[in-house]
Amino acid sequence: MGLKDDFEAYKQRRDAKRYFRSNNEAFLDAKGYCKLIVYCLLTALIGGILMGVIQNLISMNLSILYILLGYAIAMAIRKVTQYPRINITLIGIACYFMGIIWEILIGYSLYFGIICLAVPSFYTVAFYSLIHSSIFTWLFIGCGIYTIYYLTK
Repeated sequence: MGLKDDFEAYKQRRDAKRYFRSNNEAFLDAKGYCKLIVYCLLTALIGGILMGVIQNLISMNLSILYILLGYAIAMAIRKVTQYPRINITLIGIACYFMGIIWEILIGYSLYFGIICLAVPSFYTVAFYSLIHSSIFTWLFIGCGIYTIYYLTK
């Protein structure tokens, strides 16, 4: 009889946990994570395109745009969820780096044509270009990462 009671208690705890998580916004389900990733990637894509176009129009690297991109991604995260979790912050930071890569690719596409966005080797070149950026660029990238971390905690 003890085994049946233990199993019934386990089922009740499991059902209570499912009910709590389904009715609590602090826990994201798969649909919430998909929504979060889509919002962050779209924000990073739009921000990267705007950064690339602005920086190529004025022929100057505006590092303050990296902080603004971080702020925009943090606001996209806050739109999906109000509760801080480290995995949500890490998703935001990964999307932030994708936005920076897209910003570099937009710069290349103005010189080589739009086809470079579809060629995987240009992503490698953009990644190397990001790694070999100046110390001031990395300082502002760090500020953008801190902005995401601070606004999502």
